[in-house]
Order: sequence, then structure tokens, then C-alpha cells
Amino acid sequence: MNFPLPILLVVAAIGLFQLGVCFWMMMLLRNIHKWNNAPFWQSFQTIMAKALHHPHPESQELDHLLERLESLDIDDNGTERLELLLREKIADEKQSIEERNQAELLLIVMPMVVKERRKILQAK
Repeated sequence: MNFPLPILLVVAAIGLFQLGVCFWMMMLLRNIHKWNNAPFWQSFQTIMAKALHHPHPESQELDHLLERLESLDIDDNGTERLELLLREKIADEKQSIEERNQAELLLIVMPMVVKERRKILQAK
């Protein structure tokens, strides 16, 4: 399948921009980790949750679950519901690409936080 060159250049530019943003966030989180001595993935999860949190009546349930996630006060049922709402956000074409990417990143990071917390608890 042949795509016109301008479309390929736009797609490549968007991909490079997203890669740059991810790299910048990883470097920022690395510094946050050093400063606060907080678990790395937990810090990343908090940043993503805050970025997705928009107090609005339509997203009240999502906002509540994101708040519980940030405070690490979320149970398994809440986590499952949050994952479902994040998947719906990713699939929703009305959402901005940034919102959808943030939701996707949060879905990737959430299990890493659980593993990280287990390791920390086992070390104590």
C-alpha cells in the first residue's frame, strides 16, 4: 500500500514528537524519583492520573477512581472498573489523541506499580 509522502512525514513527525514527550517524562520522573525517594512507576502513574483528571459531571466516576488510584486507596473492583473506563476513553474518537495516549500509558503502568509495591513490601 503506497501512502503519499506528506502523510508519511506527518505520521513520522507525530511519532517523533510523542517519543520525545515520553523521553522527557521519563527523565523528569527519574529526577522526581531521586528527589522524593518515591517508587518510580508509582510517580509515573500519579502524573498520568493527574493529567487525566478533569472534574466534570460526565467523568465523575473516572475522576473518583483516578483520585483513589493516586492515593493508592483503590481495591480490585475499582481497578477493574478504572481499566474499563480507560479502555473506553482510548476507543472514544471524540477524545483528543493526548488524552487517549495518556489513558493507554496509564493502563500499561498500573500493573507495574502493583509489582513495584509488592517488591517494596517484600523487602521490608
